[in-house]
Amino acid sequence: MASLYDWSDYLRRTQTELYAPSWGIPIPINEDGTRRPLCNKVIGIGICGVLSMIIIIVISVSAGVKARRGVDPFLSSETETMSTAKYINIHDRIFALSGASADEGGTAQNIAMMWMLQEDLLDLQYETNPFLIQRYIMALIFFSFGGENWPFKVWLSPSQSECDFPGVVCNESGEVTAITLDSMDLTGTIPPEVGHLSSLEFLALADNNIYGNVPEELGILTKLENLYLQHNNIVGQVPEKVCTLRSQFTLKDFMLDCEGSPPVISCDCCTKCTTHQSEGKTAMSPVSLPDSNSANDTARSRQDEVTRYISSLSGTNVHDMNAFQNKALDWILNVDNLNFDANDSQLGERYVIALLYFSLGGEDWPFTDWLSPDHSVCEFRQVRCNGDAKISTLALDSSDLTGSIPSEISVLTSLTWLDFSKNYLTGVIPEEIGQLSNLETLYLYMNEISGEVPKSVCDLRSDKIQKLIVDCEVQCSCCISCGNPDPDR
Repeated sequence: MASLYDWSDYLRRTQTELYAPSWGIPIPINEDGTRRPLCNKVIGIGICGVLSMIIIIVISVSAGVKARRGVDPFLSSETETMSTAKYINIHDRIFALSGASADEGGTAQNIAMMWMLQEDLLDLQYETNPFLIQRYIMALIFFSFGGENWPFKVWLSPSQSECDFPGVVCNESGEVTAITLDSMDLTGTIPPEVGHLSSLEFLALADNNIYGNVPEELGILTKLENLYLQHNNIVGQVPEKVCTLRSQFTLKDFMLDCEGSPPVISCDCCTKCTTHQSEGKTAMSPVSLPDSNSANDTARSRQDEVTRYISSLSGTNVHDMNAFQNKALDWILNVDNLNFDANDSQLGERYVIALLYFSLGGEDWPFTDWLSPDHSVCEFRQVRCNGDAKISTLALDSSDLTGSIPSEISVLTSLTWLDFSKNYLTGVIPEEIGQLSNLETLYLYMNEISGEVPKSVCDLRSDKIQKLIVDCEVQCSCCISCGNPDPDR
């Protein structure tokens, strides 16, 4: 793009516009049939001068508008026509959504728009493609929340569909339905444009450094079912328009930091209020046992009871030194600092989360702090819990998972959303997934899984599971579709 505009050259190359019939001015014709310039001796020097000034002004204004929209006013021939039309259309569609902030240098909206214009490699049909605005909003989320500091290396890839970004799920039409970005070091305010992701059903931005208010525009998301904004620095009052999602539409679960005296935010429609992170979000300290026979006996008793309990879940594998179950048990007994005993209801889920980590190559995942010995599983990245501190969501798509899904996943009985898509999983789908009676969404596509979907899982389709997608190589009589649900994007 030119940095210094050569106006004289531009005017010389556009002088043919003096004959442009689109102006609606009659074009003088010579006797031999050729056109002659408007400015000739017959018309007179005065009229010619006036017309010339008008032309210069029109061309100057046009070039200035192009420059403001990020378009080089000196592109020529077909390139000028195509690029100018594309840039102006993209600018105008984004401007209609974000207003003047799209043109204000340094704003997240302006940076996201310039990314669309200058860096994005997807050749969207800019005039009518509905995904242009969706892609802009995803770019806006990235730049609004300091995406350059996120642990994901491939978020906002200019050559990939936004449906392939980690933590993002799309439906068969390619519309974003879920965004899971909790515990991702997000910093900034929620852009109101998020409210225009009209198919969004699940939004998790908890455990970050988000500040400001809840945008009223979130109240436009009439398909939203789950909204998690707790453990941030959000303040103020939840807009009434957002609360109508609970009373009139589909919002079932809404969590915010509305607990405390006084609360940092007032919410009349939240299903669960949590304590603001600066007040109540503290890591548990390691338990140090006194050096006494009584304490040692207690510790040995706990280890024996925990081992027996986990053996009831995994059988003899816990005693096989080469088995992932043994590694998970060892982590529970010797590394984990929360020290749950066998009677604690959270022990089983914590063990399964550790087992998933060791079974699916957790050391190579993009999350550097997954399986923290000092934090609840509800604080692990891509994990979401319900109001009873039971795991309800596992969104580990695009996370470099390898290996086979362990059958012990059936212990996560409160699981409603399981997404292992876009990874490198092998083996077969364990029939124990059919024991997850609360499961509503199961995504296993874009892996290397073989075999067939077990009957026990298909049985859930008639009762609970609404969305089940696997690869087409896997035999399935109950899936809503197979393979990448949006292969063209």
